[in-house]
Amino acid sequence: RAVSMAIDRAGLTRAMFTEGAEPFSAFVANLAATTVYVYPKEAGKPTADGSGDYTAAETAIGTGPFMLEEYREKQRLVFKRNPDYFEAGKPYLDGVELYIIPDAAGAVAAMRTGKIDLIPAGRGEGLPHFLVPEVRAIAGARVLPHALFQTSENLIGRVDQKPWSDVRVRRAVSMAIDRAGLTRAMFTEGAEPFSGPVPVTSKYFLPLARLGESAAWYHYDVAAAKKLMAEAGFANGLSTKLTTTIGYGPSYTSRTELLKSMLTKIGIDAAIVSQEYPVWISSTYKGSFEGLVHIPAWTLGDEDEWLATYTPGDTRNQIHLEDGRITELVHAIRGAPTEAARARLIQQFVTTFHEQMFRVYLPAPRMITVTSRRVQGYVPPVRGYGYAVALVNTWLE
Repeated sequence: RAVSMAIDRAGLTRAMFTEGAEPFSAFVANLAATTVYVYPKEAGKPTADGSGDYTAAETAIGTGPFMLEEYREKQRLVFKRNPDYFEAGKPYLDGVELYIIPDAAGAVAAMRTGKIDLIPAGRGEGLPHFLVPEVRAIAGARVLPHALFQTSENLIGRVDQKPWSDVRVRRAVSMAIDRAGLTRAMFTEGAEPFSGPVPVTSKYFLPLARLGESAAWYHYDVAAAKKLMAEAGFANGLSTKLTTTIGYGPSYTSRTELLKSMLTKIGIDAAIVSQEYPVWISSTYKGSFEGLVHIPAWTLGDEDEWLATYTPGDTRNQIHLEDGRITELVHAIRGAPTEAARARLIQQFVTTFHEQMFRVYLPAPRMITVTSRRVQGYVPPVRGYGYAVALVNTWLE
């Protein structure tokens, strides 16, 4: 049973009691997630089906530190300070202008000319590492390396279809990835070997040193990978598609090209299929694909959101996994009576995941945020999509 407190428009404190059919250990965390919102039913732009559009700029509401004042599609958003923000005296800034700059080099140029003061890293890799030397050459610019609560990019195949249903093939693909080489080529500011199936910043994450025998699948070993491929019946290799998208920028597709070259070394001839983002997000990203897919980093909420993606019926179950052990573990984690029990069960989930290599995780780069000399008090958020809250304690000098 959960209880939440709220202050209504009359200033009265009210309590809301919520009782579910069974325990749910992530309930409170999910209520506080950036993906959960509570709106008055009369709010939003009216729609034909009566559900209301709560994302329309002209009817946007909320309780955050800033209020939307102007929106120019694909150009900028202008926010003004919320005088009724719940933290007295905050935010310190009178307003924020958010510019939509499609490429990272353009953002660096805008920083150099003084048009912008902040290049935040909310997901993915933040500023591409190859641009960091250029940023460091800007007078007064500060480079802030940090970590995010997200899993890293990965390679997936549908585990309900051959050959990806064979764990030996999945392990071979993982052993074909030169993670150290990928880091040297793309992540010059540093990276963790992988982040998954829960984020490297999660207290439940198991590092390479604690994976036991499964650590072998993360070591670059072409000969061992070829042996696994032969045992799976692919001594002569195989041909497949490798789907990616231009929607995440040129650095992302460059990594896809590197993955293709690594797969070639174990006999996998991967033909790259590059999709426009609308096609990608509406089909491939939702699990409608053939062959392999290069998947981006995920920024979600509580660990439960990641675990749920491996259960039947979940809209993010891209690999089409139906594994009774995994499903039972997720249900047990949700019903865990204590934190100790939850931690033990999540560790079982993570251990099983690495044994089976359901996703082939790639290196997790250090996130790069950049501020101008004028920005003071800014601390990059650990959770993605938290720009506004991170700006509450920021001021300009």
